Amino acid sequence: MARRPRQRACPPWLVAAAVAIAAGCGFDADYTGATVTCADVDPRCPDGYQCVAGTCRTTAPPAIDAAGPDASVCELAAQQPDNDRCAAAIDVTVTTTEVERYGDTTGYANDLAPSVLPGCTGSPEPGPDAVYRLALSAGDTLHAELRTTGHDGAIYLLDGCSLTATCRGGADALGAGAIDQATIAITTTGTYYLVVDASSAGAAGCYALRMSITR
Repeated sequence: MARRPRQRACPPWLVAAAVAIAAGCGFDADYTGATVTCADVDPRCPDGYQCVAGTCRTTAPPAIDAAGPDASVCELAAQQPDNDRCAAAIDVTVTTTEVERYGDTTGYANDLAPSVLPGCTGSPEPGPDAVYRLALSAGDTLHAELRTTGHDGAIYLLDGCSLTATCRGGADALGAGAIDQATIAITTTGTYYLVVDASSAGAAGCYALRMSITR
């Protein structure tokens, strides 16, 4: 009687699919929860991912649960530098490609107040604020979207970082966790400041901020 060929078991170190198949053993990959590291000097990641603090992360902002803080957004926010003050504004000059940034206004001060800037968000913004800096040219259109982890946030664009600056536009959708979206036409070339704020003094928390420019 002919003997049935014996299938070889995969050795413990055999994890690549191509190698496993060549070795003649079964392979059923499950990478749930796995992470891929990347180096600052060679930040290559799979399609759909970008190198963030040494780890390949999806280029889409993590989902934010309006019922409470989303851990991944807050973890990404914790990796970012402090941008509570104008002098510490994070440069986010972008091309037409959409970019995302994460932050946390917890513990920040109320340095900017668009309540004194007519035509900004339509609402006073006495909350703690985070500041981003970007260079824009006349004819550009800035698209910005803010998603918070449950507090009522707001975004607006200033042509300077002071209480005397002019607001070029913004958004404040009422309600905790509401998505704030602003599309702002730029008429003068210069340095601008995109501010993440809040409609109440006690409103603070983690957020994801998307930006892109149409030229």
